[in-house]
Amino acid sequence: CIEFIAYPVQSGDTLYSISNKQNTTIALMARFGIDATDIVPGTQINLPIADQDCCPGNQAYVVREGDTLSSIARKCGTTVDWLKQTNNLGDPYRLDETSVICVPPQPQG
Repeated sequence: CIEFIAYPVQSGDTLYSISNKQNTTIALMARFGIDATDIVPGTQINLPIADQDCCPGNQAYVVREGDTLSSIARKCGTTVDWLKQTNNLGDPYRLDETSVICVPPQPQG
């Protein structure tokens, strides 16, 4: 569940800052061939992000290095069972870095 958006690179942007502004990760960008040499102010990159349409009523979340269902559940205020059920993860399951899973919506505030 990944979509691509045209992202205009701004002065001061880095892979890290872009990953913090958009629903993506450095690893996801790398998976699609984006690296630091592509971050040139004034250009546009075809940025891979989590496709929110894949998670109606929930938030799309890009799995990061070191994430586990337990750590994601803690971070998102839910349970491992809820994540497994919502994302159709059986036993055993595989949680791959750069994959997209659905998590509960975060409170607005």
